[in-house]
Amino acid sequence: MSGPRSVLLNPRVLAGWLFADLLAAFVLIVMGSHITAPDPLAAAASPSASASASLPASPSASPSAAPSPSGPPGGLESEPIAIELPNTASVETIRQAIVASGKAQLLQGRRAGMVLTFGKGGLATGNAEAHQVNAKLPAVYPDLFGGNTVFRDFITTRDVTNIEIFLIAR
Repeated sequence: MSGPRSVLLNPRVLAGWLFADLLAAFVLIVMGSHITAPDPLAAAASPSASASASLPASPSASPSAAPSPSGPPGGLESEPIAIELPNTASVETIRQAIVASGKAQLLQGRRAGMVLTFGKGGLATGNAEAHQVNAKLPAVYPDLFGGNTVFRDFITTRDVTNIEIFLIAR
């Protein structure tokens, strides 16, 4: 059988075509992986003249609104501020616990992006405790916990409720 059909099914011919197809797929993958995105921090440092002429200046713009070197603007700081709340009966007792922790100075003039609350009481009441604390926090410090702050309820087996506050990066 040396007809045209036997030439097309020859293992050497099939291996050649398989190699060519795999090489073409590899080239496409490599070319697609070398796409680079523009650096947003470099673009913010040197705005073009046409962009600055067409956009009005924001009245709330301030020097402290510059992006932080630790990440893009609007991101969260990587280390939370952890505060224990031995008494969560009222807004005032929560405020007093934050002041007593000595961390109120770190929170002054800042915005919380996310708050993780670990409610005492274990499986039985911990989640409800955390939910109640999260409901009170915007009244404790409206400038810190107001707006788009994300609150999450968790439980702890410890005998004290604690919060972890992730601040928005400067």
